Amino acid sequence: MAFRWEPGDEGTLVAHGDQGGGYGVYVEDGRLRYIHNGYGTMTEVDGGALEPGDHELVVTVVPPERLRWDLTMELDGTVVAEHAGLVALTAMAPFQGIDVGIDRRSPVSWRLYETHRAFPYSGSIAHVTYRPGELAPFAGSLWLEVLKEAGTKYE
Repeated sequence: MAFRWEPGDEGTLVAHGDQGGGYGVYVEDGRLRYIHNGYGTMTEVDGGALEPGDHELVVTVVPPERLRWDLTMELDGTVVAEHAGLVALTAMAPFQGIDVGIDRRSPVSWRLYETHRAFPYSGSIAHVTYRPGELAPFAGSLWLEVLKEAGTKYE
């Protein structure tokens, strides 16, 4: 994600999901933050104070085990925050998709909504890119293949 921040800019950079479960990245009080709504368990991760100018943010989520995520936030090539053991979001947003620059409709975070409403970003966002990684060994589609293989052993 590429964005520009100047003092006074704040708001949602990206949000995915809703009050039932989801995540978002936002700027509040000059600090970069990640919010994770693990089906009601809220986790906020502080990515630190921002310097004025253009930034490149990479948020990486890796599932080290079934139903858990480990998060890393890199700003301009430097790791600024990590958090292990977040609740994995599965089938999390069938009715609420990805918002860029705002968190419309059902918010990921009620705290943010009560304070800022939809919290539109007042700076500029050049782009947001999602790149899926490799499937984890326990991913649903791979697990189905393991079960099929196990089932054929008893024919």
